[in-house]
Amino acid sequence: MNTMLIHCLFLGLALALSHSAPPNLDMMMADMGHDHSHDGHDHAHDGHDHAHDGHDHASEGHAHVHDGQDHVHGVTGHDHVHDGHVHHHADHEHVAQIDRCEAVEFDAIVPDASGVPLFFKGDFMWRGFQGPSELINGSYKELIEQHAELGKINAALSMIAADSDKHVFFLLNDKVFSYHDQTLEAGNPKAFSEVFPGIPNHVDAAVECPKGECVRDTVIFFKGCEVFHYETQTKMVKSSHWTHMPNCTSALRWQNNYYCFHGNQFTKFHPVTGSVTGTYPKDARDYFMKCPPNLDMMMADMGHDHSHDGHDHAHDGHDHAHDGHDHASQGHAHVHDGQDHVHGVTGHDHVHDGHVHHHADHEHVAQIDRCEAVEFDAIVPDASGVPLFFKGDFMWRGFHGPSELINGSYKELIEQHAELGKINAALSMIAEDSDKHVFFLLNDKVFSYHDQTLEAGNPKAFSEVFPGIPKHVDAAVECPKGECVRDTVIFFKGCEVFHYETQTKKVKSSHWTHMPNCTSALRWQNNYYCFHGNQFTKFHPVTGSVTGTYPKDARDYFMKCPNFGNYFLREDETHRDGWHASLVSEAFKEVQSDAEAVFSHARLLYIVKDNKVFAYKSGEQYQLVEGYPKTLQEELGMEGPLDATFVCGDYSILHVIKGQQMFDIELSVSPRAVVHEARLPFPKVDGAMCGPNGIRVFVGAEYFEYKTPKLLAYSRMRPQAHKITLEMFGCDH
Repeated sequence: MNTMLIHCLFLGLALALSHSAPPNLDMMMADMGHDHSHDGHDHAHDGHDHAHDGHDHASEGHAHVHDGQDHVHGVTGHDHVHDGHVHHHADHEHVAQIDRCEAVEFDAIVPDASGVPLFFKGDFMWRGFQGPSELINGSYKELIEQHAELGKINAALSMIAADSDKHVFFLLNDKVFSYHDQTLEAGNPKAFSEVFPGIPNHVDAAVECPKGECVRDTVIFFKGCEVFHYETQTKMVKSSHWTHMPNCTSALRWQNNYYCFHGNQFTKFHPVTGSVTGTYPKDARDYFMKCPPNLDMMMADMGHDHSHDGHDHAHDGHDHAHDGHDHASQGHAHVHDGQDHVHGVTGHDHVHDGHVHHHADHEHVAQIDRCEAVEFDAIVPDASGVPLFFKGDFMWRGFHGPSELINGSYKELIEQHAELGKINAALSMIAEDSDKHVFFLLNDKVFSYHDQTLEAGNPKAFSEVFPGIPKHVDAAVECPKGECVRDTVIFFKGCEVFHYETQTKKVKSSHWTHMPNCTSALRWQNNYYCFHGNQFTKFHPVTGSVTGTYPKDARDYFMKCPNFGNYFLREDETHRDGWHASLVSEAFKEVQSDAEAVFSHARLLYIVKDNKVFAYKSGEQYQLVEGYPKTLQEELGMEGPLDATFVCGDYSILHVIKGQQMFDIELSVSPRAVVHEARLPFPKVDGAMCGPNGIRVFVGAEYFEYKTPKLLAYSRMRPQAHKITLEMFGCDH
């Protein structure tokens, strides 16, 4: 195998480690008209330990309060974490309750066959207007079984079907699940286009409207500010734009009235015209749950004077007493009930939206796996350019690695989270001090941070910071002069788009009805991305035009997930045909994906993954050497995870980069062991390769060149940075 091919293979595999560039940048840039490298991300699922150890924490089926949280224990089942929640799997159940009084934005609301409204969020549901959350899989297990692939419940509705009985329909992505008495009907799930022809999939909300309240039996679908009236008998579709209405994330028909829910608020509307009469929005906690009891307000608002159909609004099962219990006070992490939990020496926690808030003497954190179709609340690059992804109380740094609680970096957001709700949007801008600041938009407040420190006088009123822009926006992204006419912030609210010029404070609004509703937005490598669900669409920041085939799955481009977009690059020896992408799973079947590092020695290609080393012979196809994989300790005498590995030419020294250290290992002796160690001038390296012109060290979207490994090991100053896109792949932007 020639050296250049080895190096290019390494570039494609080992550079899938970066915090600062998407793991599938080659695919993304090809889509965008660029030919770009995989500039380095490690997609190992750090901190996502899903081992089910069968531990029975309380096998009597009782509920108790633990660490100030309600936990339910069953006699059968074990669990894994999805989106910060817990899935039940057969011999143990350990559920941290969600408190819907803490500004929950519901995924869907629907009355069941008996008329009791069901409220859904992530993997959880509530029955009626009081009582604790429960896992969906107790009633609708098939939804959870396909949850990771299809994402959250987009919408739900209840209809009389051909058998004259009421059925409940759940809409996930491009699939429809129809249930009768909590039993999935034969042949389900079905394609969305088969059940509701003429309606776009990935809707935001849906609600039934019977004949008499609508002209004919109708289902009303919401997608951004576009509304579709679907007549169930004729299958005719009428679309309109209710730009005066907020974007509905769920909808409910209750007592012959219609309610659009958005964030933790709701707006009452006419089902045919969309007209709104009265003062809206209102807080759902004042009317649709007891937070505290406001039944009289709710019924007066609805025009009724009777009891709430026998529903008691007492907070049964919501015990938030902080008992100061210290489950593990040594600051260690351990696996408990098959989940990864982190325990701190100080603090106690309460549950919000299925997540855990830290409160001073205890921390108990269940990791979120963003490869399970997460819809992000906000995405923003920090001051150093590393993109931060936010969901609920959690965040991720860069394109790989585990989730972490927001309060470790932006504690003030969590302190006001319960009152203000989730992060609506985030953006990064150069402020008057010429430094980059990160702005978080929550409800009607703006939090401005400089180097993760909340600036004096913050939070400020949204109208003070961005006059002329409506609050409760869905997404925001900065657009500097040159890419926009002037320095601008682009705000999204439904299908309405606002261009806010930061110097003049002028606002221009338009409707991008061709675009999906953006729940977050990101400027990356001078391109603009609207994220919606677990997908994204690339758009022009001024016109909103979309070029190319969209939407695309974010897991193929903006993170490395098993079975999603795992490619490597190669270049032929003459350099004439450019770079070529191939699937890792096809060339290296035993590895499949998630390679941490790659190096070549003695005509073999070595791939490191999950503390194992795979050795391959090259030829028409790569063949795994007999006796492999071996453990990293057995092969190299050290433990992982590793950030980069490389060998220069025919030398027998393997250079291993792990964190800020570089270890030299002599490959010609057995057993192999570290013979030299040095500290590098980089706190984190995303990849490295050695070629005819020396060593290239990849950090984010840039690389640095060194003539020899010794210069890399002993240089205290970084050399000039080179742009990967421009200098390796010829992209001029």
